[in-house]
Amino acid sequence: MLRQFEAEDGEIFLDLGLSADGSLLAARRATSVTVWSARTGEVVRSWSSPDVTPYPAVAISPAGDRVTADLGRGPIALWSVGTGEEIARLLGHSGPVEGLAFSADGALLASGAADRTVRLWDGRTGAPRWASEGHADRVYALAFSPDGTRLASGSNDTTLRIWDVPSGEAVAHLRGHSDYVFSVAFSPDGSRLASGSGDHTLRIWDAEPMRIRWPAAVRSRRARSEGEPAVRALLEAEPDRAQAAKRLREDPSLDPLRREASIQALLRLAGELGGGR
Repeated sequence: MLRQFEAEDGEIFLDLGLSADGSLLAARRATSVTVWSARTGEVVRSWSSPDVTPYPAVAISPAGDRVTADLGRGPIALWSVGTGEEIARLLGHSGPVEGLAFSADGALLASGAADRTVRLWDGRTGAPRWASEGHADRVYALAFSPDGTRLASGSNDTTLRIWDVPSGEAVAHLRGHSDYVFSVAFSPDGSRLASGSGDHTLRIWDAEPMRIRWPAAVRSRRARSEGEPAVRALLEAEPDRAQAAKRLREDPSLDPLRREASIQALLRLAGELGGGR
C-alpha cells in the first residue's frame, strides 16, 4: 500500500476519481468533496455540499485542474482546483445526479441522473451541449471512449446505451444484465466495453461495431433529415414518384449515403403528400 486516507468525521467515501497522472485524488462523501495530494496526503481543496444525497457523484478532470460534483437535487458544481472557486453551476437535471465523467482531454463532461437523462456539457465552462432521453430508469454510470466520440451509460433499467457524442443520439442499446448497471468502462484502445451489474456479473462487450456501424446509421438519419426540404421541393415540381426517384439516382451531387437517404425520404414524403405513381 502506498498511502491511506481516512475520513476524520466518520463519513464513508461514496465516489472518487484520480487525475490522469495520479497526483490528485478527489473523493465524495455525503456532505463534502475533498481533493488530496496523492503523494503527500495533504488536503488541496475541500468543498461542502448543501444537501445529503444517497448516490453522491464526483469526477476530476484528467489534468487535475477541475472537479465536479452533484449538489444533491439536480444542480452540478464545477470547481477550479487551483483557486477553489466555482467555475459554473450546471442546471438541467430534475433529479439527483448519480454519474459524472470527463472525456480523456477534459473538454467534455457527461452527467446522468435519476431523471433518466444523460447530459453533455463543456468540461471547461459548464455550458450545456445536449440532453438525451432513452433509459427507462435512473442513470448510474458513464464512460467516454478514449477518442471521445462515444459515451456509454448504465442504468437501473438493466441496460447500457451508447451515445454518439457529437450528435447526442443513442446509437446502440445493449441488453443482457438482469439487474441495474452500476459501472461501465472502455478499454484503452476503445475496442472493448465492460459493465458491472447488480446481477452479480461483469460483462465484456465488443465495442468495434459501435465504432464502425452505428455512426454510419447516425449519419444516415442526419442526411435524411437534412435532405427532406430538397426532396419535398422535388416532389412538388415532379409529382411522379418514379421520375423523381430517377432524378435522385442520377444526381451527380449526391454521394451514395445521401442518395439512399434522399430516396427513403422521397418514399415517405410521397405517402404523406398523397402523391406518387
